[in-house]
Amino acid sequence: MYKLLVIFLIVNYELSGVNSCGGGPTRPECDEYEYLPHQDRANILTNLPDTMEIGHCSFTGTHNSMSSITPNPEAQTQEMPLTKQMESGVRVFDIGVRTLFDYFALYSGSTSLHWIFMDVIHLINKFLAKHPREFIILILRQEYMSPLDDLHPQNCDILAKYLTENIGWRLTRNWTLADTLDKVRGKILLATNDISFISCLFELFSRCSYFKDKDSSGYDSSMSVIDNKFIRYLRFIAKSLNQEYTCYIYDLSIYDKSRYFSTQAKYGGYDFNNECVEPLNHKVNRLYPGSEPKTLTIIIVDFVTQELIDHVHEMNEVHVKSYLTG
Repeated sequence: MYKLLVIFLIVNYELSGVNSCGGGPTRPECDEYEYLPHQDRANILTNLPDTMEIGHCSFTGTHNSMSSITPNPEAQTQEMPLTKQMESGVRVFDIGVRTLFDYFALYSGSTSLHWIFMDVIHLINKFLAKHPREFIILILRQEYMSPLDDLHPQNCDILAKYLTENIGWRLTRNWTLADTLDKVRGKILLATNDISFISCLFELFSRCSYFKDKDSSGYDSSMSVIDNKFIRYLRFIAKSLNQEYTCYIYDLSIYDKSRYFSTQAKYGGYDFNNECVEPLNHKVNRLYPGSEPKTLTIIIVDFVTQELIDHVHEMNEVHVKSYLTG
């Protein structure tokens, strides 16, 4: 059923006129999209069976998760602070760092967020103390390096210091997709896709079918950046259907140098070829094909919406039924 839905979406999407040149000479007035206010989903994983494996879950993640604190719109990929994201049901966080002396400073691109990694640990610890049956996956990577920085930062040595600090007692680097939820509740599961951390953290991405598509140079100029990204996402899923993967990571963060992250991901409010665009998060929520049973699926987005968080989590509820019935 999942495979048929993906194929239907691709055919329907490609025939629906995304390459259209517009409806007329008058440019339309395009309103910004509106969304549900964020809801309390602080216990979103609490009722999943303890015997369920991490590798059978679906999670919403955010790109450059701490970037709500910067006033620079070119570096801001989220509007909710980290605690609010956790309360709304986000469980995978992407943290970009710059290595300074013996600690990690937070960055979004080349923009300093004026926070350090210890601040992130403190916020997550506080949340998990209130919600002990939840857990967090934290993706740690080198985001920025100044020409003055060490070309080969000793990130694993620095991370080891965090692991031995009292505040770092929840940090867990030795975990697997086969771990059951009862083993990881209350923990911060560390992962990476960065070579500077690869010897000391769980390298999740090489185990998964990973969609990223950050390079827009080959995009079809007759389509908006949003439509280019989305059709490539659907085609990527289709290519993965006949291959057996234990997990899928879809990075749907979107960048267009002519517009900010918020416009493309969440709000829209502009036209392309005389047609109002549909923001990527709204489109993904409306056309999300679901996920394969008994596989890990992570959807990573900019300017996350409650509708998308809930839609992705619905797959857990669906798969729990099949999981319990074998």
